[in-house]
Amino acid sequence: MYDIAIEVVGSQRALIEAVSSNTLTPQGGEGSVSAEVILFEIGYFEELAATTAYDIVTQIPGFSLSEGDPARRGIADSAGNVLINGDRPSSKMLTLQSILERIAAADVVRVELITQPLPAYEMRGHSRLLNVITRTNRVGSGVIDASVRRYAADRVMPNATFSYTMPMRALTFIFGLELATEAPRFLRSRQYFAPDSMPLLAHDEADQRSLRSISPSWSITQEFNEGASLRFDGELSTWVFNSLQFTDVREPAGAIQSLTGYEQATTENHGDDASLSLSLNQQWRPTIRNELTFLWRQNRAEDGPEPFQVFSVDSGFQSATIVSLDYYAREEVLRDSVTWNVSPSIVARFGAEWARNLTKTNLQVSLDQAGQLSSIVIPNAFTIVSEERGEVFATLAWDVGDRWSVSGGLRAEASTISQSGGTNQMRRLEYLKPSVSLVWTRSQNDQLRVTVLRDVDQLDFSQFSTSVNVTDGSSSIGNPNYEPQQIWRAEGEWTHRWNDRASMRLLFGHDIVEDVDGWVPFSSGDRLFDAPGNIGSGDISRVNGDLSTSMTLFGLEHMTFDFEFDIQRARVRDPVTGEMRRFDQVPEYSLRAQFRQALPALNMAWGATYAWESSTYEYRLQETRRQGYYGPDLSAFVERSFSGGLRLQFGVEDLLGSHDKRVRQFYATTRNDSLTSTEVQHRERGATWYASLRQEF
Repeated sequence: MYDIAIEVVGSQRALIEAVSSNTLTPQGGEGSVSAEVILFEIGYFEELAATTAYDIVTQIPGFSLSEGDPARRGIADSAGNVLINGDRPSSKMLTLQSILERIAAADVVRVELITQPLPAYEMRGHSRLLNVITRTNRVGSGVIDASVRRYAADRVMPNATFSYTMPMRALTFIFGLELATEAPRFLRSRQYFAPDSMPLLAHDEADQRSLRSISPSWSITQEFNEGASLRFDGELSTWVFNSLQFTDVREPAGAIQSLTGYEQATTENHGDDASLSLSLNQQWRPTIRNELTFLWRQNRAEDGPEPFQVFSVDSGFQSATIVSLDYYAREEVLRDSVTWNVSPSIVARFGAEWARNLTKTNLQVSLDQAGQLSSIVIPNAFTIVSEERGEVFATLAWDVGDRWSVSGGLRAEASTISQSGGTNQMRRLEYLKPSVSLVWTRSQNDQLRVTVLRDVDQLDFSQFSTSVNVTDGSSSIGNPNYEPQQIWRAEGEWTHRWNDRASMRLLFGHDIVEDVDGWVPFSSGDRLFDAPGNIGSGDISRVNGDLSTSMTLFGLEHMTFDFEFDIQRARVRDPVTGEMRRFDQVPEYSLRAQFRQALPALNMAWGATYAWESSTYEYRLQETRRQGYYGPDLSAFVERSFSGGLRLQFGVEDLLGSHDKRVRQFYATTRNDSLTSTEVQHRERGATWYASLRQEF
């Protein structure tokens, strides 16, 4: 068995051998269980009728796929929790789901669930990793996936994905191409009420949107002698977004509402994204390995001019607000990581990361009144933000004995942020981020983990620049003094496995949060605006967990069931009212349940996913917002596989047609004053049906 692993992952030979010594030998193709690594062989997946690696990953008991946070700058904090042949995908544009869907299930040799830090793997903040081992193909292979999606208003849009892998001795070339189109339609109704609940105004809106994109990608891997490898990845994407929104405006006229005007908003945006990365892996000595990675990424977008026109039924055109936005962002990152196997039970990892970032935003707003065009002056509408950031890190993982292991580390980060445009200033930020984790493997079926760490959120550069939403009547003024949110976190996790097909995980955690993200008043002249900022200290208590099991015990053959939930209570003192309240835009409850059943006699499979999330709140200077989805999100699919690698799938998203509801309450001067009006908005999108045809060759 291990010969296969070594052949497939030549660049990880020494590390795979180290992991193999801590793993039980699987029997009969079933998933095998050990303290550190749980193996799932080919036979484990055959009865699940999986057609892609993504189908396999989503059915691993005790594992939940995390895409990471590609929006975060740098490499370390953006990574997800899935490896391909021992390596992390270096792309920050392609999602893990997209990458896994391009791998045929027949090409998966086995899957390794890593439950604690091991010499072969860098956890990067995740408590668990999944390593997908694929076979070494001696000939070229590929996948074509073509689909159509039917949106509301009977708009049918095509999509296509192509991927081809071409091995050439020690060189492997992978090319991908994705063509995507979307055309969702949103129907909205907005009603405004006085404090005594009397209706004031009503808006009925239809918003038709369209998105078209083309995204080629490639990956070239060169294997060298002595376990060295060089990988070059690249992605490009160009896109166009259009939106046309019509609104009928009605006012009360006795017992009925009379049409008094209408509004029209037109949007035309376009942009392009590009990413290049280079990764060099070297085995310096039998016990020392080095990984050097360079990443370059760029994003550009041009929005508008976008006119928002207001008309009166009696006199026609009244005015137009015209918005234009130019956006540019660039990121360059260099990261070097050294892994040292000090002994069979101790592994040390240390290194450094350097990054340079640049963001430019130019927002222009003008007003057209009866042909008279005038500019509207907005604070921090033009901003340039640059960052030089460096980080050094060191971690240590120690397998104390048969049942105990401990890991810890320290990261030291320093950055210099320069701002120009609306505000000219330079700031220096420095943070230490220690962490320690203790794992007790009580038995082969029970594991307990306790972790304490400090984390610092990255500054969102978009918070430094102003944004407006004319159709929604809201704005966010850029805040040049915005600080990153800092967290001290303590959590305990218990994992129990009944067998290789059923597991349960339960986590309790508590966070102490400094510089909580929220909204603060920003003054410009004699006016006050809302701006993102820091509102003091708070805390979060949470419990989450998941259950994964085969339903064979309940008489449902070849079926798997997964359930996840998250409950958290986040509290901070409101700087306006002085009362304790929730964090902004943090849901308190969420759950997700899904099942998949294979029908081997028919070469078919079917399944469904149910998801629900509680409302979120937002507290601004003169208003509060509550937004949530009313009704669950239910998706379902059915598919059939044919000989020759052909799969036909039909499915539906948002089958129940759930809608979201938002309530905005407006106050005289601040939220301490009297209520002046309330806006209630309902928005629905409708179900989306799709059919896809996938061919492997």
